[in-house]
Amino acid sequence: QRLNIDPESLVPKLPQPHELRPYPTTVAVTYYGHSGHVRCLAVDPLGHLLATGGSDNTVRIWEVDTGRCIRKFDVTATRPDGASGDTETKPIVRLAWNPQPKYRILAVAVGNRVILLHAGDDVCDDSTAEATANLLKGALYENDDSELIEDEDEEKKKPGAKTNNKLVQWKEFGATRDSARIMEGAEAYTTMHMVDGHSTAVVDLTWHRKGEYLATVSETKAITRGQVMIHHTVKRQTQNPFTAKTTKGKVQKVLFHPSKPIFFLATQTHVLIFHLLRQVMLKKLSSGAKWISSMAIHPVGDNIVVGTYDRRVCWFDLDLSNKPYKTLKYHNKAVREVDFHPRYPLLATAADDGTVHVFHARVFDDLMRNPLIVPVKVLRAHAVEDGFGVFSCAFHPTQPWLFTAGADGAVHLFQNIP
Repeated sequence: QRLNIDPESLVPKLPQPHELRPYPTTVAVTYYGHSGHVRCLAVDPLGHLLATGGSDNTVRIWEVDTGRCIRKFDVTATRPDGASGDTETKPIVRLAWNPQPKYRILAVAVGNRVILLHAGDDVCDDSTAEATANLLKGALYENDDSELIEDEDEEKKKPGAKTNNKLVQWKEFGATRDSARIMEGAEAYTTMHMVDGHSTAVVDLTWHRKGEYLATVSETKAITRGQVMIHHTVKRQTQNPFTAKTTKGKVQKVLFHPSKPIFFLATQTHVLIFHLLRQVMLKKLSSGAKWISSMAIHPVGDNIVVGTYDRRVCWFDLDLSNKPYKTLKYHNKAVREVDFHPRYPLLATAADDGTVHVFHARVFDDLMRNPLIVPVKVLRAHAVEDGFGVFSCAFHPTQPWLFTAGADGAVHLFQNIP
């Protein structure tokens, strides 16, 4: 018997975009200064400062509201001993502010080094400047109360968590140490140099929520030693917990859970979830994509999104399945970055087609209700250069604003202007 069904009744009823405000719509501020591609950006936890890094080997710190550049750091590669004159230059690939507002430290990934930069005494009060300087010098060691790793006896029993300080060379620069070799524009900083036998380049980094642990991903020559390293910036210790046998693939991105001792590790096709204290793998997510490019975790911690070079955005609900809950295909070229807003139900995806898509992404407390994902705005402000579009995007920590950085050398701030 033939059924008469209205096709409109089969289409889910979604709210109109104007009902889901606020979300970023219009370019309000443009930050000029970089020459060449701007590959990465990061917003400080208070939302006052924006850091950008580009192919011109400079890191610039801007005032968010005025667009004024208040700091410029030249991070042209130097030798591990701090001597200048090395002609090798590599682009800055990743920036990350320390998530604790009491530390004004910016982590910079360039070449096979991670540089921990002091943002400057003039952008913070005296107590913050002192805490920042102490962290860079390792003076907070006595007050360390980290819960990431259990006591030393337990750590020694678990071979996967052994500390190996031969992987990293630490060196301080500042007013009292090697002041003659200080990087141009910097007051003080600490470098973590990955030894040549282990790493050829650092491709990703992320902070733990307490601001003392830093995880890095390296392109390593000795793949059996693992690509992921977790550094204790106060104790100056490094762990290499994930071997190639554990990850079973080339690692692309890593993230810490926002509230639990859980670690997310993305290979080219899968996302592995580990419990750091128990040191076991909890789940393996299959994206169905060919190459994962980026990853973001929802502020609550029960949903993650990955972007891929084959134009997909995969949304995983960790309570449902190891397969994507939704696969979004809105971009025409490779997706470079995905990001959740820490307060508003917003998701942004940036791609090489020069566009940034903004979604209303609401996660409900009721476990019987699926996440609501509604596209609300397509932001077009970047030109495509050399086949690249928008390299990075990041939300403001408190406002419904979005920062974007592109291959055209421009950095934009989109605000919720009607």
